Amino acid sequence: MLAEVQQFTATSIDLPTQNLTLTYNSGNPPGSQFTFGTFETPQPPYILIDEETTVIVSLQGATFVADNPITGASPISWLSPSYGFTHTLSDDLKSISIDVTKAPAHYFAPWLLSFNVNVAGANGITSPALSLVLSPDQPESEDSPAAASIDLHYAIDTGIFTLAAAAGSLAHLSILTNSITPLNATFKLHSADPTVTFDPNTPVLGPKSWLPHLTNSNKNLTILIPDNSDKFTSFRFVLDVGSVTVTSPDPIIVNATIGDG
Repeated sequence: MLAEVQQFTATSIDLPTQNLTLTYNSGNPPGSQFTFGTFETPQPPYILIDEETTVIVSLQGATFVADNPITGASPISWLSPSYGFTHTLSDDLKSISIDVTKAPAHYFAPWLLSFNVNVAGANGITSPALSLVLSPDQPESEDSPAAASIDLHYAIDTGIFTLAAAAGSLAHLSILTNSITPLNATFKLHSADPTVTFDPNTPVLGPKSWLPHLTNSNKNLTILIPDNSDKFTSFRFVLDVGSVTVTSPDPIIVNATIGDG
């Protein structure tokens, strides 16, 4: 690993460094050919990013696709906006250094990227997604799960639901990606009409095992997302708007098992 790191030119800013191994094995069945880490030492498909950081990814069993400005080929495909990042390939195309110059805005809005590699007989194979995730809140004890909160805005004049954080809008409830489970997710409801609350009887439509907990006069909804969540699990919010029960239109997809297949 040190030999690979030394192939990169030192920068003028000494950023914290995190290392990740990506392994490709063509002998594995489809859906299992890529592994984060190695067989002996697996790594999760996410890296916690709380500040400017250099991420060094070492590739085993393949080589990264080389940058080609003419064809647009690149060793990285960004699945989220790619501003705030630069990358450098090693000469042997076996390692890539990514300078992350901007941390994600919120735990529920990670940076998502995948890697493009070449192997004997096939080029441009895409890896599973890697999440660069803002750290959730630390649990109060070792027995407590990690926690994260987010603001849920409901526009009573248009009926639009929006997930937002201090940094601004995150999504219109299309996809909620989380990487660390179990996780206590708290949604804080905001509306121009102070009488709007989560429905006290059924605040959320989702897995029955996810027991919701309401606080703050039914304005805060906490859901414990368990560690066995399927990556296609989804849920919807239910609000009490005057005499009408309103359900959010888009199912929120909880992707707790980002990986190859």
